[in-house]
Amino acid sequence: MMTIITVLSILSIAISYFVLDSVIERHDREMIKVLAAGAYEDINNELLKPIMVARTIANDSFLQQRLKAENTIPREEQAAQIAAYLDTFCEKLGYSSAYIVSSSSRNYYSRNGFIKRVDLEDEQDAWYARFLDKGDEYEFDAGMDEADHHIWKIFVDTRIVDGNGGLLGVCGVGVRLSALQKLLRRCETENHIQISFIDRDGYAQLDTVPPDMEWAKMQAFLAEQSAEQFTMRREGNNYIIARYIPDFHWYLVIQRAADDTGGALSNLVIYMLIGYGLSMIALLAFIRYGLDREHQEARKSGIASHARLYVTMHLLDLTGSFIHELSRDPGVRLFAPGDGPLDQSRLDEAVRAMTSPESAVDMLGFIDLTTLPQRLADGGPLRREFLSAQYGWCRASLIVVDADEKGTVRQAVFAIEIIDEEKRREEHLRQLSETDAMTGLRNRGSGEREIRALMDMGLSGMFCLLDADKFKSINDTYGHEAGDKVIRAIADCLKKTFRDSDVVMRLGGDEFACYALGVNDEKEGTMMAETLFRAIGNIRIPELGQRTITVSLGCAFFPGSGMDFTELYRRADAATYISKKTPGNQCTFFREEEEDLLE
Repeated sequence: MMTIITVLSILSIAISYFVLDSVIERHDREMIKVLAAGAYEDINNELLKPIMVARTIANDSFLQQRLKAENTIPREEQAAQIAAYLDTFCEKLGYSSAYIVSSSSRNYYSRNGFIKRVDLEDEQDAWYARFLDKGDEYEFDAGMDEADHHIWKIFVDTRIVDGNGGLLGVCGVGVRLSALQKLLRRCETENHIQISFIDRDGYAQLDTVPPDMEWAKMQAFLAEQSAEQFTMRREGNNYIIARYIPDFHWYLVIQRAADDTGGALSNLVIYMLIGYGLSMIALLAFIRYGLDREHQEARKSGIASHARLYVTMHLLDLTGSFIHELSRDPGVRLFAPGDGPLDQSRLDEAVRAMTSPESAVDMLGFIDLTTLPQRLADGGPLRREFLSAQYGWCRASLIVVDADEKGTVRQAVFAIEIIDEEKRREEHLRQLSETDAMTGLRNRGSGEREIRALMDMGLSGMFCLLDADKFKSINDTYGHEAGDKVIRAIADCLKKTFRDSDVVMRLGGDEFACYALGVNDEKEGTMMAETLFRAIGNIRIPELGQRTITVSLGCAFFPGSGMDFTELYRRADAATYISKKTPGNQCTFFREEEEDLLE
């Protein structure tokens, strides 16, 4: 009888050992996914900012005009104007450097002025040809900044193209490598992980500690990555998790040491073997206690490190059907359903209390328990931004922390972070990217998108093109600064003439376009044109003396037969061409019966 008890005891211990090891490893894998998702969100948001800034510079019509006219502007004047422009961007947005390379001259400008001419044979300038050969709109690249004491930086290189897609140059901003490494170290410390960025050629572009994996294995591992979700592999005592980030053309590789449970488990087995004579009930109770304790401690450790990212975290137990508050910022009252049964009405009441009316319906759908398991089936996480009446913009996340072998979600964390400041920065950058820096009007890209959207909705109106008469002679006679004043003055006249509901944009140089909503016939259009002409007739530029400013205006109406934006633009352009034949504030309306205007 004693032999049977001994055998059963040893067998029970062995089974418990492997069950415990399996449970803790599975939990390790779930928690590193949670930590990786949080790190990805933080780093992704931080690195998207320089992309938006670089795109803003590339889309600015002032810069495009300068590059187009480079051969007619003295290099000293060009360098001073571009340096002032870049310096303004750096000061406003907190970047240490920004640069522009002209494709025609290969002149390299920074906020300090003209630096050098890019030499395609120089190894230090090899990045320029390499970037152009790749054909990408932008890329991240590590290198030394020759304009800033040769400090190592991560550069965001971006193409500058004209309205026809022709290359005008390359621009970008530089972020100090030390600043990004500081961000990585903070993220690593908070989450107990190691982070690396590896480019598509296999080179580590940014890291603090390289991942502990043989290079051949790493290459094979990276080849499996997608942009949709993380992929995990255990390598010795480490978990390696990676994801391709298409915005950066880099792989994010995260490493975390597996919990050291092997020694503890071995000791547990020894102690159990020594006490094998204890009753089977006591033995199994001890194993169950050890299993639950290890599991809970592993979960608490992972959740605690992740809680720093959020102002509130709740555990949703979908199997046991209860909700439990894990953490909360004491100064924030967001989502407070209290501990208790996981009831839809309890969640709905807490959601309504924390959201503004315009976000409530969307968030109620986000926290819908009937669809939650299916939505989390691919491992998540799910994220939704919403407005809080008290805290502004927030982001809610649903993160899987436990699932069975079939992938059915058993537990998830519902976490909230306040992102109002981040959203304000994004909105500021968006406005910069859509605004012409010289005039404050919409730039070509944002203006055309808005007009196309209005046309898609079937909203009728009058589309106008106009440019200043004999503008080149103004630049040649009085200088580019006087020409810039003329452009700003015409823009001010357009702002006063057209309404807030209309779309007014600068196309580049002295060319502008407008879409007047609800202006559907020549009578209304003529009244609006006369108002504009009177305003332009009152422009006075001291440098021009008694010289007056006049414009040529061409208009076309939407809707019309076979009309899309390209056709609408072509008709207005043809009408503008007719106006130019008669000097002095002329307006021509395109008429469909006059098709010969397009010839």
